[in-house]
Amino acid sequence: MASSTSEKRWIFPLAMASLMFIFLAAASFNMGLLSSVRSINSLFFSSNLSTTSETTAKFAELKINKSSLHPPPPPVQSSPRFGYLVSGSRGDLESLWRVLRALYHPRNQYVVHLDLESPAEERLELAKRVREDPVFSDVGNVFMIT
Repeated sequence: MASSTSEKRWIFPLAMASLMFIFLAAASFNMGLLSSVRSINSLFFSSNLSTTSETTAKFAELKINKSSLHPPPPPVQSSPRFGYLVSGSRGDLESLWRVLRALYHPRNQYVVHLDLESPAEERLELAKRVREDPVFSDVGNVFMIT
């Protein structure tokens, strides 16, 4: 009877490991880590296997005259990568300005804010700095809210 108990101990860890493997495989498909069934098949089968359309495309590309190709169009500027809210309170004008300058990238969007505890002079000074900064005014991606 003791031997049957020790023989069955491995079943639970094996079942848990199998379930974890299946879960991780499904999650990797959802996250795009394993992009397609074709990429999985390429791990197990030779890459010499190709479809007829791929073979035709390879030969058709050889027939194209290289001099007739036009240069590719310039890349379209992509949408902003990040949006930042840089906020401060009374006496935070200089540190807020340093943080904004340190974080700045032209493709991102920025909103700066000094709350009502800060004096009106600080808020006006921040608005003036944002308006008069040559980089911020040229790109136009830094906005101030009150």
